[in-house]
Amino acid sequence: NGEKGTNARSTVALVTASSVASGSPVEAYCISLDGQNTILPISHNIMGTALYHPLSSVPSPTHFLPLLVTVVDEQSQFILCVECLTDGDGNSCLGQGNILASVVLDINDEDSVESFEPPPMSMGSSPEALCCCRDGFIVAIIRRLSLVFVYDFSNGDLAHVGKCRLNQYIVDAAIREGDAHNGADFVELVMLVSENEDPKDGRIASIKIGRTSRRSIQ
Repeated sequence: NGEKGTNARSTVALVTASSVASGSPVEAYCISLDGQNTILPISHNIMGTALYHPLSSVPSPTHFLPLLVTVVDEQSQFILCVECLTDGDGNSCLGQGNILASVVLDINDEDSVESFEPPPMSMGSSPEALCCCRDGFIVAIIRRLSLVFVYDFSNGDLAHVGKCRLNQYIVDAAIREGDAHNGADFVELVMLVSENEDPKDGRIASIKIGRTSRRSIQ
C-alpha cells in the first residue's frame, strides 16, 4: 500500500462468501492488491479462514505477503492449517504454496460435545469457524461447539497453548495486543457470545493468552 514500517499492509485481501441459510458452504478467495487483479479461489467449502503476518517474517519496507490460515472439515475431523501464498516476486499470478503446519483440533475429548444454536443474525450463521491471529498466536474457534483452541506459531510450528469451552454460542471474535503481565507478552481474545436463556441478548467474553515458560490461557 506504499506505507512504511508498522503502516505497511498486506498485498493480498481475503474475501469469504455464503448464503444466509444455515449449513451453506463458505467460499473463500484471495485477491491481489498489487495491480494484477489476480483472484485465487482457496476453497468452495471452508469452515473458516484468515490472513496472518507472523512475527518471524521480515517484510519489505512498504508491503508484505501474508500467510493463509484455514480450518477445514475433512471426514469429520477439523484441521487447522497454516500455508504460504506465492506471487513470484510480483512477476506471476497469486498462488497457494506449501503447508507450513497443520493440526487436528481435538473436539472429541469432551465428556459430551454439546452444540449451541446460533441466535437470529442478519448475516446468517456462516462461517462455522473463526480464525484470529496476532503476533505469534493463532486462535481457532468452533462457534456452535463453543470451543476455543490457541496455538503458538512463533517457532514455525503449531505448539498447543490451551483450549477452553465457553458453553455459549460464539457470535464473533477479535484479537488485540494486551498489556505486559508478570513479565510475559500477552494478547487478548475478545468475543461476543449469545445468552442461552435469551439468544437475542449477549455478553462480552475475554481471554488473555500469554507466552511464558509455560504457555497459558487465563
